[in-house]
Parts: sequence; structure tokens; C-alpha cells
Amino acid sequence: MSANTPLPVITAIHAVAYILKKHTACEIAEAAANHFSTTLAPQLIDHVITAITPQLTNLRSTSELLSATVHQAEEMLNTTISEATNIHRSLKNEHTEQEENTRIAADHIEETANELHASVEECQKLLKTLSPSLDVTQERINQLSSQLLTCYALK
Repeated sequence: MSANTPLPVITAIHAVAYILKKHTACEIAEAAANHFSTTLAPQLIDHVITAITPQLTNLRSTSELLSATVHQAEEMLNTTISEATNIHRSLKNEHTEQEENTRIAADHIEETANELHASVEECQKLLKTLSPSLDVTQERINQLSSQLLTCYALK
């Protein structure tokens, strides 16, 4: 500018230039925002959707597979628990039955042992009672045998 231009005019020109510069910057920013929201944002959204769709499909497939696996595991676990409960009940019944059979066998053995003991005692009593009789009978047989021998020897 020339040296003849008054300072207030120069200042005013600078102020107008500053305002125009700010206005232009705002218009550029607004145009960029409009361009982004109308052009770039939908493209960006399409790219994001395209990029994550296979991952979501895989995630859904994996989730369904995991759900089916958990369901199968739950069914197998329930079946196993049921079988284990049945086996436990069966073993408990067998154990109770074997204990009962063992108790019955022990009772029979005890009865038999008592009867055998009573029989042995009875035999001992009979032997004590018969011993003198047997001794007397043996003596009598010996006497008869001697008499017979004597009779035959005399003849």
C-alpha cells in the first residue's frame, strides 16, 4: 500500500481481510463437513459393515456351535449323573443284601456250632454213662470166653 493511505483505512482493510479469511475458513470447514457427512460417512459405514460382517457371521456360527456343545455336555452330564446314581443305588442294595446274607450265614453257623457243641456234650455224657457198663460187659465177655475155652479144652 502506499504511504498516502491513512492508518485507519489500512487497519480497516486488515480487519476486512481478517473477517473474510475467517469467513472463508468457516465456509471451507462447513463444506468439508457436508462433504464428509454426505459422501465419506456412508462409504465409511459401508466399508465398516463389509469388514465386520464375516466376523459377525463367524461369531454367530461359533456362538450357535458353542450353545449346541454346551447343550450336549449338559445332556451327557445329566445322563452320567443318572447312571452314577443308579450304579450307586444298585451297589448300595447289593451291599445291604450281602450284609444280610452274611448275617444270616453267621447266624446259621452259630446255630450249627451250638448244635454241634450240644451234640458233643451229649456224646460225652453218654460215654461217661456207658463206660462202666462197657467195662462190665468187657469183663463178662472175657469170663465167658474163658469158660468157653475151658469147656472146649475139657472135651
